[in-house]
Amino acid sequence: MEWNNPFVQTNKTIEERFWEKVDRSRGEDSCWEWLGGKTPDGYGLLWTGKNRIGAHRFSYMLSHNIQSLSRNSFVCHSCDNPSCCNPKHLWLGSNRDNQLDYFSKGLPNNHPTGKDNHSTKLTEKQVLEIRELRISGLSIHKIAKRFGVVDSAIFYILKRHTWKHI
Repeated sequence: MEWNNPFVQTNKTIEERFWEKVDRSRGEDSCWEWLGGKTPDGYGLLWTGKNRIGAHRFSYMLSHNIQSLSRNSFVCHSCDNPSCCNPKHLWLGSNRDNQLDYFSKGLPNNHPTGKDNHSTKLTEKQVLEIRELRISGLSIHKIAKRFGVVDSAIFYILKRHTWKHI
């Protein structure tokens, strides 16, 4: 058995490497599953030299003969299968379009909140303290500075856009 070193250059084009990692065996109308590396959310990732791109984005670009997409452009799935690369299941929209589509289908909101969110800087105890400090008259800016976060983080906590569960 020969070991294929991923760092060795091959003569294959990026398109050839892409299609080798897409399972199209179930037919042209079914989901075409990405067989390569994926994000924790199940979205396929394709390395193009030093850069990586979502496999579904690359599929959309190939099928529409587009050289690049802006970061504000979302390639959305009508099938709601993040590893699907079938161009028939993909459409171009904005972040808002993508969210409206998601919620219109009644899909679950599985985004972790509060201390379970990996990017949070605060604890539940600190959030309660923030609310008390604001009630006592301390400005949003001073509270933010005290906890090492931006003013908007404090504003969203106080308006219960974030940490609404406590």
